[in-house]
Amino acid sequence: MRIRRQEKGSVAIAAVVALIALVAALTSEFSYNTGVDLAAAANARDDMRAHFLARSGMNLSRIVVKVQHDVIDRYRQYVGDMQLADYLPMLMGAFGGGKDEVDSLASLVGIDPSMGIKGLGLAEGEFDVKVSTDDGKINVNCANGSAGTQKQLERMLVALVMPNRYDPLFENRDGDGQFTDRPTFVRAIIDYVDRDTAAFGTNGQPEDYGYDSFPDPYRAKDNYLDSIDELRLVRGMDDRRWAAFGGAFTIYGGCKVNIGAANDLGVIAAVIVDAVKNPNDPVLTNPMKLWTLAQVVAQARGFGMMFDNLQAFVDFVKDPASIFGGLPTDGATPSPFPLV
Repeated sequence: MRIRRQEKGSVAIAAVVALIALVAALTSEFSYNTGVDLAAAANARDDMRAHFLARSGMNLSRIVVKVQHDVIDRYRQYVGDMQLADYLPMLMGAFGGGKDEVDSLASLVGIDPSMGIKGLGLAEGEFDVKVSTDDGKINVNCANGSAGTQKQLERMLVALVMPNRYDPLFENRDGDGQFTDRPTFVRAIIDYVDRDTAAFGTNGQPEDYGYDSFPDPYRAKDNYLDSIDELRLVRGMDDRRWAAFGGAFTIYGGCKVNIGAANDLGVIAAVIVDAVKNPNDPVLTNPMKLWTLAQVVAQARGFGMMFDNLQAFVDFVKDPASIFGGLPTDGATPSPFPLV
């Protein structure tokens, strides 16, 4: 009897231990699955928030572009050459920033944050969008236009690569192991885009830039570019030259550079070089003055100065010291950047 009781007790203990182990396993699996479901739900929530934050940023950007195109550009003669994209960071902060950012912006413009204005700021997450215009860049697709636009593009490209600071780029071999001087580089860009197969600036000589001799041979596009990155296939456009000139190019917009929207110093300097008629002008003969003047023009836009027309730009570059409020000089001349 005693032995049977002991056996029954051992069986009961074993059963309880097995049941506890089973419950522990089920509890652990349930806890793990619940954690996975919670993480998946949180990821789906964050993904949905990110999706609609991105849509909000894009919709706000589209509104800005629409107002710029239909209002500002249409009535530019009355409102001036204003670029709404320059004020977009402030606008994005009002609609896509956090509570602290909205409160500080409201205080800046004289609005009481305690009024509880609806529609400003976000309780969860933030978004920010940067919008820039390509009007201030050189449109290489203009090589596929008329002879006049091709010549204009050539002048801008020549002015872009002219500064002495780029001498090492053209004195050494490029990424393909070839020597590509400035004239060849400019012609190669135009010939890669224009429709004909004759070398630009020659009497019908065929284009020959060695594209078919590369390990992966190809041909020139001879048509409008679909992406600005296609320029990296142009002869001489290695990583160093792309870093130096790539930011100056675009495939959108017109064939004239909008100096009021130009931010690239190379483009600004190219516009100045193309506009100056006297080849012996002191700015053209002194690369330091040319580059400094381009920096001053870029800074002028940052301080809110707008070049409403070409004459305003011409007056500025003739004597930026007097118009810009006075620049540091050595006292010898009223302006260190006279253009004649």
